Amino acid sequence: MEISITLDGIFIGDGQAKKRTIRNKGKSRLFFPDDYTVVDIETTGRSPEWDRILDVAALRVRDNKVTETFHSLVKYAEDNDVPKDIQTLTGITEKMIETEGAFNTEIFPALNKFIGEDLILGYNINFDINFLYDTFLEMLSKPLDNDFLDVMRIARRFYPSERHNRLKDCIERIHIDHEQAHRALQDCLDTFTVYNYFKANAGPGIFKPTKRTATPKRFDLTTLTAADDKIDTENPFYQRFICFTGKLDSFNRKTAAQAIVNLGGNPQNGVTKQTEYLVLGDTAYSLHGNGTVTSKLKKARELISKGQDLTIISENVFLDMLADRLNEVES
Repeated sequence: MEISITLDGIFIGDGQAKKRTIRNKGKSRLFFPDDYTVVDIETTGRSPEWDRILDVAALRVRDNKVTETFHSLVKYAEDNDVPKDIQTLTGITEKMIETEGAFNTEIFPALNKFIGEDLILGYNINFDINFLYDTFLEMLSKPLDNDFLDVMRIARRFYPSERHNRLKDCIERIHIDHEQAHRALQDCLDTFTVYNYFKANAGPGIFKPTKRTATPKRFDLTTLTAADDKIDTENPFYQRFICFTGKLDSFNRKTAAQAIVNLGGNPQNGVTKQTEYLVLGDTAYSLHGNGTVTSKLKKARELISKGQDLTIISENVFLDMLADRLNEVES
């Protein structure tokens, strides 16, 4: 059974489609601008549907110089709990939000005004845009439709032979003297520094279209083989180890595994020390913060606590990541 993603939905086998919430975002751009706004957020998790923005920052850049800064922790009237793993990652606590934060009803209108009509620049910015898009739509009755530039796309081209091109990897490679902070303001500043490093050192062909390459033969897992002999090597799941858990609403487990193979990735039967993404069915994701966990999720949390670079995402975020990549290719 084959699976394909379009901006209108996910199509499985005979053309059956599961409709998704389509965000009418701005265009994903790929060039070196001089004027833009850098944006970064920290959240309670990876799903805009179930998680909250905790920390937000922005830098206004004019003629390659930072001219103004925006930053605040975000407080909510109903709930300011911070999951333990997010506290460990960011250092943000509920007490900090209560004492230092400003209410979401103040922050997001102010952020909207700060960004204005600017091009938004960030690292893995699709993640931030999706959260902010839904938040702006809910609170301000308007979408966030600014064009945006993902510095991670430039990193993949600048370091084509590297398996990982996360912000923390780029920080190490250009010898910034601190680790990634996972705080919005510092990550904005680091993104600005990394971007300018690429801008100063990139070759003239950095933005030439990338070629699709043949699928490596090693992706023959159990009986599954790729449906096509060529794949997009810049898709977010290329060469990644992915496991699924919980009931999937969009497709069954076999179809999900086939989708990963078709993308050049490695579907897994269980969570291991190789796992890089654990995809939870949307219902399982909505419940996991309340103590309802699968055995795979429990093991993933244990591995994360020991330092494994493993990301837990919902089924909807999995589809968002594929749709965002499609948007990048089409634009």
